[in-house]
Amino acid sequence: MPIVATTLELLAEHGPLGPAWWRFGRPGQHSLTEALENPNNRAAYDRRQAAREDEQHKAHQELMDSLACIDCGDVPEEESTWEYGLHGNHKRTRRPGGRCWSCHQERMERLEREAEEQLVAAGAANAALRPCWTCRGSIGGKAGSPLDGWHEK
Repeated sequence: MPIVATTLELLAEHGPLGPAWWRFGRPGQHSLTEALENPNNRAAYDRRQAAREDEQHKAHQELMDSLACIDCGDVPEEESTWEYGLHGNHKRTRRPGGRCWSCHQERMERLEREAEEQLVAAGAANAALRPCWTCRGSIGGKAGSPLDGWHEK
């Protein structure tokens, strides 16, 4: 049952149909019809529920957008609980700022190639700085020697 109240000054200023009424439990002044309305019916509940679901969908969409691959921009269709590891034995969630599987593989292959190139370059630089005293070649043996680490005379 709605309980409404007003003052004589507000009735004189706005009239009985103007915003002169307070309904207990609601903020602000209302007209008499607004004050007597019941906002707690099924339609109001459905509107609030739809608003909550829209907010949850929006938050989920923002999360999914944050999971876009930083290399190719691919957005996953659903949240993934699989992350790539050595032979598939590492599992974790795809994090914001992460990479999709194909970009992750390409990056790992590129990093391995770069590390190998750096190792070859460091070996060549080391051989130039510290040659063998006997043959003035690399300490590791002749180039392409199967005896890695042994010096051939």
